[in-house]
Amino acid sequence: MKPKTAILLAIIVIILGVISRLVNSDNIFINKYLGDSLYAVLVYLLISISPLKLTLIQQFYAALLILLCIEFFQLTLIPLHLSQSDNFFYKLLAKILGTTFSGYDILAYIVGLLVIFGFDRSMQKAKHASKDLV
Repeated sequence: MKPKTAILLAIIVIILGVISRLVNSDNIFINKYLGDSLYAVLVYLLISISPLKLTLIQQFYAALLILLCIEFFQLTLIPLHLSQSDNFFYKLLAKILGTTFSGYDILAYIVGLLVIFGFDRSMQKAKHASKDLV
């Protein structure tokens, strides 16, 4: 994926993620897990624009590793304690990291990663197919 495309998608994902947290519906998948899937997509996109030269599957696994580390870090209760601080930046960090561990979050991360990986892979295949036509 081209860096400009990844940056544009990252901006869209951030906007959608904020909207998914602000709009309250009766559907838990929209209220909770859509945001988690978008979070995973954002991590993948940030890795894709990093200076690291990773293959698509390496980007997938790097994002998954980061997300698993964040999720398991919640078990330390440090993010929960940060969320109870009076310090705005600690509270913001706690919001970004999440405060409670959930296996469902991990499933939502995997779904988000599979979606963006599939999209990225199809874009790469289309790029190669168009080069073959020239």
